[in-house]
Amino acid sequence: MSSRLHIVIRRHFSNYYDYHKSASCYDIEKNKPIEELKVLDAGCGTGNYLQVLHNCGVRRMYAIELNKSMINECMKKNQSLIESKVLQITQGNLLSDRLPFDDEAFDCIMLNQVIHHLETESSITSGFTNTRKVLQQFYRCLNNDKCSVVLINFCAIEQVLSGLWFSQFIPQASAQACKRLPKKDYMKKMLEDCKFEDVRSERICEIHVKEDVYYDLKGINDFAWRAGHSTFALAPPDELKHALHTVNAMIATSPQYVADFINHHKHIQSEIGSSHTFFGYKLQKN
Repeated sequence: MSSRLHIVIRRHFSNYYDYHKSASCYDIEKNKPIEELKVLDAGCGTGNYLQVLHNCGVRRMYAIELNKSMINECMKKNQSLIESKVLQITQGNLLSDRLPFDDEAFDCIMLNQVIHHLETESSITSGFTNTRKVLQQFYRCLNNDKCSVVLINFCAIEQVLSGLWFSQFIPQASAQACKRLPKKDYMKKMLEDCKFEDVRSERICEIHVKEDVYYDLKGINDFAWRAGHSTFALAPPDELKHALHTVNAMIATSPQYVADFINHHKHIQSEIGSSHTFFGYKLQKN
């Protein structure tokens, strides 16, 4: 196919991710200068990734987020980009019948670690209908100029269950989180059903967290630390209480035991990856 845009992205609603480190994952190619690309960060949260986009040369950025408090934080973090008219932020619901953007408005739309926030029990039972609805709107909003791309980044089921060091301590919550995530082959099918072409995926093996924070096992006792990992919000009180007790007992065992545990999980994550990114293209019709 013709030259393409590849932006490998990591973002999470957390202060524990090293967004600037992830800038090294950029590989941008397209028959259009980077500064002319119109990029939408859908479900931008507090906007941690927007500065990274800017650092990589993107000068026409758009963001949409439903939560007002997150938008306020995003505006604080990216005030200079807003004032220079590089960034426009819109409050809106990704699940609305029509996103507040024109047809063919963007070259690239990114959905980063958002899918698990979209789905409900009924929409999952119906075949991830909320995700499908969002993808249909993305297709409408991507332009027909040469080729445009949607990028969907999420943790695959095996990455949640085995890659996150704390998953084994909150198994009920982890199982609930996995129900909200499509299997990789189904994600591909949904993109193709929504008319995206040349669908492919990439396993992201690099760890882009601040390791000294993420692998500080004592962090599990801190509400703010747990708030950075949405799986904890699904944990029943008894399960969370037992998890805290178990981890703290492990910490008290010996520094070497903790070090071995951490190294074991670093090895697992390096093999299975920290997330998957799917690429779907809206190709120019001849």
